[in-house]
Amino acid sequence: ELVKRLWDGALIFGLAALVGQVVFLNGFHDSLGQVARGYWMFLFVTLAGLRLGTAGATIMLLLIAIQALTGAKLELGFFADDIAKTSLSNYYFYMMSLASDGYLVAILFTQGEQRLQRLEDARQEVIGTSVSLRKERDFAETLIQTAQAIVLVLDIQGRIVRINRFMESLTQYKQEEVCGKDWFSTFLPDREIEKARSLFSQATTGTATKGNVTPIVAKDGMEID
Repeated sequence: ELVKRLWDGALIFGLAALVGQVVFLNGFHDSLGQVARGYWMFLFVTLAGLRLGTAGATIMLLLIAIQALTGAKLELGFFADDIAKTSLSNYYFYMMSLASDGYLVAILFTQGEQRLQRLEDARQEVIGTSVSLRKERDFAETLIQTAQAIVLVLDIQGRIVRINRFMESLTQYKQEEVCGKDWFSTFLPDREIEKARSLFSQATTGTATKGNVTPIVAKDGMEID
């Protein structure tokens, strides 16, 4: 980005210096009309402000000011007779107009860059947060899968969302076999289903309940306490 800006600056200032020779020092004096000359420098001040910001606009204005003032003293170019007729009043107004144009563009450019930088910072923050959340999720997943205890997740209807590897090894069921099935009718003895379902229903509606311990039924029909 820095190298690109340096190249942009070199090109813009080089062209501005060349055109300044035409506008203010009568270089190639037949190539532009007198009125048209004055407007050319607005283009370069705008480009400097747009591509290089406030610093670029300032340097461009200094370059133009020096060329214009030199032309006025040598009685050449756009301000050839300005000292004699207006005591450089036209020169000062011209430079003020250029400065207003250049700095307005530069301010808008700077604000745009700041907005883009804030957006980039926000994007990087989101990426960083996503990475952190993914690491936390992976860590939690590792704990669940390596825990030597039953880890069971049910939805609000009591359907199985997931089981961990320990429960798979204990019951001989794979998660794919039981995912989406009713927990109570799949894993609990018939005698315990009604009571366990009632307690679960109370818990999901916010009613305080006490712990309930029941055996579970493995794939081969054996009860596991």
